[in-house]
Amino acid sequence: MVTTDISKFGLLERKEARELLAVYGTDKDITKFLGDDIHIYFNTDSGYVFLTDEDYNTAMINLNGELEDFIVCPACGNEGLLQNFLDDPNECCEQYHADIMSE
Repeated sequence: MVTTDISKFGLLERKEARELLAVYGTDKDITKFLGDDIHIYFNTDSGYVFLTDEDYNTAMINLNGELEDFIVCPACGNEGLLQNFLDDPNECCEQYHADIMSE
């Protein structure tokens, strides 16, 4: 279940939400795809807190404290942060990555 209801966020999730907001729009925001109408979401099953725009482009904080695009290969469903998306790639993922990086 995914929610934007802050009352459903625990202490850790609220801390992560603050971190997202602190990095958004700064030099640590390395996203390529976030557009307009951005909201903070919390996935109560996975525990992830992330930003999503009106087109469902999603971004999360990476291990370097940067806000980074989270992508999903439309062909096979492989998913991850853009920088490590190709850690275990399929051929379709490599092509998708090349396509989105050329945009």
